[in-house]
Amino acid sequence: MLRIVLGVLAGYAVIALFIMVAFTLLWLGVGQERAFHAGTTAVTWKWLAASLPLNFLAAAAGGWVAARVALHRPHSAVLGLIGVLVILGGWAALSQATGVQGDAPPAGPPPGGLGPMEAARLASQPLWVAWVLPVLGAVGAWFGGSIRMLQASRSPR
Repeated sequence: MLRIVLGVLAGYAVIALFIMVAFTLLWLGVGQERAFHAGTTAVTWKWLAASLPLNFLAAAAGGWVAARVALHRPHSAVLGLIGVLVILGGWAALSQATGVQGDAPPAGPPPGGLGPMEAARLASQPLWVAWVLPVLGAVGAWFGGSIRMLQASRSPR
């Protein structure tokens, strides 16, 4: 049981780290002008086209790690990670849908030269993205966990 919990925690930590690094690099690569619509903090389609696959890859990496750490019960760890992603993602989407998000982005155009963390805090995405992310995370985690389980089944014992 402990390895399952550790697998879920390790998988989630990998997702968080992957997202932080990947999105920082993406922000530095595309810049504020291509990430946000002019004069707003609404993300562009170009940003979404780059960020959605990164979310999938992060979840796949997390699923792989969860299955690896759990050893003899990889399905349980991957399902636990999927549960965490769906619950937290659903909560975030519901918060966005109902307007209960805590700090609302300030009105008016964003300041120039935003750093990656400030941009992440201020960015506004379409509501459909908030609902897609938990599903994308679940599919990605299952994909990554399945790859690890397939690797484990093919390795000599």
